[in-house]
Amino acid sequence: MAYKDAGLEKFKGIISTVEELGSIIESSPKIMGNRIITIVAPSKKKKA
Repeated sequence: MAYKDAGLEKFKGIISTVEELGSIIESSPKIMGNRIITIVAPSKKKKA
C-alpha cells in the first residue's frame, strides 16, 4: 500500500503541473488496480 500512496502523491504533482500549463482536470485521480486514472482536457482559451 505504501507504493500506491507514493505513486498517488507523484501523480498529484504531475496533475498540478498540467493545471499550471492551462489544462482542465475533468475528474479526480482514481486508483483502479495498479493504475491511476484521471481525465484531462485542453483549456477553452484560444491563443492568438
